[in-house]
Amino acid sequence: AGCFLLAGFRPAAAGVSPLVLTTAPKGVVDLVAHVEFLVDGSAELGIGEVDSERWSGRFGPARGRIPSFGFTRAAVWMRCEVRSESDQKKTLLFELGTARLSHVSWYLVADGRVVQTLRSGAADSPLEADWLNRFPTFEATIPPGAVRWVYARVESNTSIWLPLRAGAPLAMHREVEKRTTQELLLWSFSLAGAFFSVLLGLAQRQRLFFPLAAFSFGYAFYSAVFNGYARAAWPGMPLWVDRQGCLIAVLLALFVFTRFNARYLGLGTMTRGERLLQRAGEVVLLVAAGNFLVFDFFLAVQWMHPLLVLGFLLSTLAILSRMRRMRRARDVWFLLAWGTLGISTLLLVIQASGWMPVSVPFHYLQQLMFPAILTAFFLAVAARQQELQEEQKRSDILRDSERQAYELTENMPAGTYVLTLTPRAAGGVDLAFRFASRRFLEIFGLERERLLADPNLPIESIHPDDRESMNSANAHAFSSGEPFRWEGRMLVDGQTRWVNISSNPRVAADGSTVWEGVVTDISARVDAERRLQEALVVEQRLRREADLLREYAEKATKEKSLFLANMSHEVRTPLSALVSLSQAMWLESEKHELPAEFEQHLNRVRSGGKYLNLVLTNLLDVSAAESGRVPVLAKRFYVADWAGDVRNILEPIAESHGARLHWVLPEDDNETFETDPMRLTQILLNLAHNAIKFGGDGTAEVHIRIEVREGALELEVRDNGPGIQAPRLEELFQAYEQGKTEAASYERGVGLGLAVVKLNLGLLGGTIQGHNVEPHGMAFEVRVPAWQKRAA
Repeated sequence: AGCFLLAGFRPAAAGVSPLVLTTAPKGVVDLVAHVEFLVDGSAELGIGEVDSERWSGRFGPARGRIPSFGFTRAAVWMRCEVRSESDQKKTLLFELGTARLSHVSWYLVADGRVVQTLRSGAADSPLEADWLNRFPTFEATIPPGAVRWVYARVESNTSIWLPLRAGAPLAMHREVEKRTTQELLLWSFSLAGAFFSVLLGLAQRQRLFFPLAAFSFGYAFYSAVFNGYARAAWPGMPLWVDRQGCLIAVLLALFVFTRFNARYLGLGTMTRGERLLQRAGEVVLLVAAGNFLVFDFFLAVQWMHPLLVLGFLLSTLAILSRMRRMRRARDVWFLLAWGTLGISTLLLVIQASGWMPVSVPFHYLQQLMFPAILTAFFLAVAARQQELQEEQKRSDILRDSERQAYELTENMPAGTYVLTLTPRAAGGVDLAFRFASRRFLEIFGLERERLLADPNLPIESIHPDDRESMNSANAHAFSSGEPFRWEGRMLVDGQTRWVNISSNPRVAADGSTVWEGVVTDISARVDAERRLQEALVVEQRLRREADLLREYAEKATKEKSLFLANMSHEVRTPLSALVSLSQAMWLESEKHELPAEFEQHLNRVRSGGKYLNLVLTNLLDVSAAESGRVPVLAKRFYVADWAGDVRNILEPIAESHGARLHWVLPEDDNETFETDPMRLTQILLNLAHNAIKFGGDGTAEVHIRIEVREGALELEVRDNGPGIQAPRLEELFQAYEQGKTEAASYERGVGLGLAVVKLNLGLLGGTIQGHNVEPHGMAFEVRVPAWQKRAA
């Protein structure tokens, strides 16, 4: 489902063909041949203007290449015509393959009417923490046989590169997974190279490795920001980090790298002119980084390009001046890497400035260039380090040879031995140990004198059950001359040990066979394998138990959802009849003169039904919040009418509790506000009803203020009850929690009111503050912003 095929193009404009959808499957498609562009220098045009005949003719094709724009304050519009020749509804996912766009607005237009919009820029809607959701995307549904226009408006204070792709959601997801895997491999390579360089520098005490590490970390940071991984891992990342922070880090890494050049070339051996060029290049790079702290980003990045080129040019001149004195083979790697880095940097500057179009092959090539450059510089440093170490090694070989030989035999964790086997004339073999290390004697629990006196003692310590396999391996190795390998048990001081014995036989000059071998105590390994096997068995059992518990939990969740659905149907049906009937009776009572007591009872029935409906709605909203399915239906309404509806519900409830309500309402009856009125009603009803219940038995004085101020709706509910202790205020907003007050013992409820208040305020973007008032009482202050202002 959702697959499509590009076929049968019909020109939509000069040089541009529409995107035609059929039922045959096809993968992700590059839309460079199907997209037109318009540069809005004023950055003030809206969708209604660019879709009009006046501006529609000013769109131009991409001319077969991915469009790119230098650092500009203009807005860039893109549009693509999509035609469906299928008899089925198609879903397309459009993706802009660049993560550093500040503002992106998508529009789907049908017959000159906008039917769908989305804002997905980094400054508009931060991305979720998802590695696969790093670029601005737009999902559009194309009805069968329909024609739709997809518009995208892009703004960015950095260079704009607009590789637009489209495809079915599943195909796009696979393409993104593939691209993400490649980029993460290169990013991991850079980090691994940085850590490895640091470790080598610390281990070998060679400072040349540390600038390499800084260069690698700088590239890894640049790659993470440029490809959107930094914003995916940190959704709230400020644009300053994405812009100035990224470029400052890159420039500082390049500065450190120029310092690496000076150390590699030998600053002390440079001429005065060479040192001046090198120092000037370093200063220019520092100035390029510092100007981001002084000037506006748009201006600073204009200065960065020439300064970056100038800094690299000065360092390159210093290198070229030294080239005539370079005679070592390792310098070839250095010159090759530096040349590649200079060319890559120059091309990036030219493309970022908009002087040369960005191409997909070069975009992927630059991802491979930096690891290749890092590898080349690493080889150059390693070659120089090797030269420095070779002379030191040659001077230490003779001095350390005897010590190394002794440590090799005496301090190895495995035992070593040299055994001579001499055939007897009458048959059989005579054994004699030429050498046995200290560890060999410890493994077999022997003393050197006893071993020399009786060479058969190690064989006698072999476990009786494994002795036959030991003798068989011995006989085979002795007769065939092949290496001896055996693994088995032995008994030492009544304890069982596992050993591995291996040796390589050779024939000595006197005709005897010499076995030089190693004995390793593998008891710990065998015991670890046994414990691992036991742990695997336990793990399998725990996994089965966890799967069973998960099945129980899923079943319980389904039963809960079914119960709530059935309860909603079963309770709301008679409740709706009750509320409607009581309302009808109330309206009828106004036409007749009925006893006041009857009207009072009828009013209580009507308000009680409405409150019971509120309790049911609270319960269902809390349940829906647990599954993330709470809708918000915002609309514009008259504040006075809404306040009157709420007042009609609360007054009978207050009267039944013996409470008095004091209202402060907006003076302007024509005041309007835009939000979800149903959720706003739930907020005020729950707060007011709590104040009525807990404000005192028959003495409650509840003050309710409704006011629109500074683009927000403010609600205040204040009572004269016993109040709530400060540590308990936060707990009140949890489901099924109640304040531990004296009034709670008379009418407890289920504890959902304030939980629903918090839930609805979260959906509407509002805030609530609760505090005790003097001499006694509790006040809750609510502020709900206008829906359009919050979304913007």
